[in-house]
Amino acid sequence: MDDQTFDFVFCKQTSAMVSQGAFQCLGERFYSDQIAQLGHGERLEIRVPLRSSAEGVAVVRNRDMLGYAYPRRCKSAARAARHLREHRPGRPSKIDSDPELHAFINARIETTTFPALEKAVAKKFPPKRRVGKNAIHQ
Repeated sequence: MDDQTFDFVFCKQTSAMVSQGAFQCLGERFYSDQIAQLGHGERLEIRVPLRSSAEGVAVVRNRDMLGYAYPRRCKSAARAARHLREHRPGRPSKIDSDPELHAFINARIETTTFPALEKAVAKKFPPKRRVGKNAIHQ
């Protein structure tokens, strides 16, 4: 028996309603091409696998198997962190606003300590463009 058949047999059954081409289940939104084609408010039977390593859920409509739906997750933690940084409310940091300062710090960040990098920035840049070690660390 393959994993999907096993998950289909040993599962918890629940239902969900289609909204904006997806449905909400287990605190996440699940997507698939088949669900994207359904109308808003359409009721689906969802089969949630009992196996903890299972990724998707089986979707049934009117006793017909539609397929599997999967949560859309960010590809990596670094990408998620970058997304949050780019969409953070408020003013951008002094380092992000100054391309020359940003390049100067990035060129030395791997090989220099934060206090030493703070001193190098103080030597190279005028007072209005300087940043401290805490700003560099972030």
